Amino acid sequence: MKIKNASPSFIDYQALKGSFGHVTYFVTKTTLRDVAENLDLAPQSTLTFSERIQRLVNEKRVETEILPYLEKNELRFFNALVCILLPDSDTQDGFWDFEEYLDENGNGLGGLGKLRMTKEVGRIVLDGQHRFKALKAFWEKHKDDPDQSHLSIEVALIFVVVDELGKRNRKGTGSRTKTITAVRNLFAVLNKTARPVDKTTLLLIDDSDVANVLTRKLIEEGHLEELFVKWTGGESLQPRDPYFTTLHVVKDAIRFFLRDYSSELELDYGSTTERENAVKKFFDETPSTEIPLRDAIPKLITRVAAYPAWLALLKKNSIEIMVQPETTEMTAKQGKPLEQARTQGLAFTVAGQKALFRAIIEVFFSQKRRNDKALDKVCEQANALLKRRFFDRNLDPKCPFEGVLYDSRGRMTWAEGPVDCARQILAVALGSPAARDPIIERFCAMTDKSGNVLKQFWTDAEQALK
Repeated sequence: MKIKNASPSFIDYQALKGSFGHVTYFVTKTTLRDVAENLDLAPQSTLTFSERIQRLVNEKRVETEILPYLEKNELRFFNALVCILLPDSDTQDGFWDFEEYLDENGNGLGGLGKLRMTKEVGRIVLDGQHRFKALKAFWEKHKDDPDQSHLSIEVALIFVVVDELGKRNRKGTGSRTKTITAVRNLFAVLNKTARPVDKTTLLLIDDSDVANVLTRKLIEEGHLEELFVKWTGGESLQPRDPYFTTLHVVKDAIRFFLRDYSSELELDYGSTTERENAVKKFFDETPSTEIPLRDAIPKLITRVAAYPAWLALLKKNSIEIMVQPETTEMTAKQGKPLEQARTQGLAFTVAGQKALFRAIIEVFFSQKRRNDKALDKVCEQANALLKRRFFDRNLDPKCPFEGVLYDSRGRMTWAEGPVDCARQILAVALGSPAARDPIIERFCAMTDKSGNVLKQFWTDAEQALK
């Protein structure tokens, strides 16, 4: 007689159950083999932008720091890996359950029991991914050794579930989406108080900062094209990066657009309802303007001449950007024009974009009507100056940005003071009614140049915009 699929369709762990507000957690242990063969990281390459919940793994750190520790240290120990149960879809449900053990009198044993989960649900390492990768590499390297005594490692695990999502016999929908939304914020909280998470990862996952949510929302909903916004590999734009801008530039523009409401942006929106109300207020019903933020920021970025010029450069050189975190490969011949453009045009640099976008926003807010037409007008003025190379990087002493955004050797600065000074200079050139004397004084103190440099720059800009 043929037996069909005799292996069980579920996995059991002996576990201790606990609760922490909305989070239920199960402390357990498992074998090194189970960790290496059955646990996994969130599959970044197949997740949507809004689903990404982790920092990228530093493979070099795993190979040069953590794996050697496992190999060489007899007294070795890792604290628990924090894991989640991630279903493949929102329709998958009932993938875990917990049965508490009882004593002879029918009383519980303080949360001690059996955690059962289906084999189909993903067991994803949420916190401790570098330790996990090292454990996996250690197993793969030594699993076939004749003497396997050094593999007798029991790994501590903590499985966390939020609001009992996916529990058997619990009615509900959207288990995957709700799990990802919850654990993104949980990952940020875990790592704010441990090894620092890089700022780009926090911007992607930290829902407590409403400016982060607004930034992601522009991309998640397609208002900005993700391919051209760098969110991996640091905050800067490298000379041959194919991306036009960065997440941090977008966030900077959002914060400047909402600078009259900075105190509200600084609030820690721990409550989902409070956060959703704040997002709606600023994203869809932006106060003080007739054009909402969801339309204004994308227009600000994509209507400025530098953006279509960059896209044309990519097309001309046959550069196809890969979906991040995949790396876009290009030849030296393809990368050289990108480097030349970024070296020459300040509008292709992080500091330059921050200054330019802030200047446009400042002039926009000085208009009588803060509507779509007014923003178009300011963007057109900015384009006129860009096309006449008023915002190029050159070493002419008559250029007001030499000594502000970059030094006498052409090296850029990212410091807030210089960026804001450049914003003021550009804003006046675009028609801002701001008082000029304080700007001139600030410029002279920063550069040791004559105030006549600024006055001439503004005169030339005024003529160019006629």
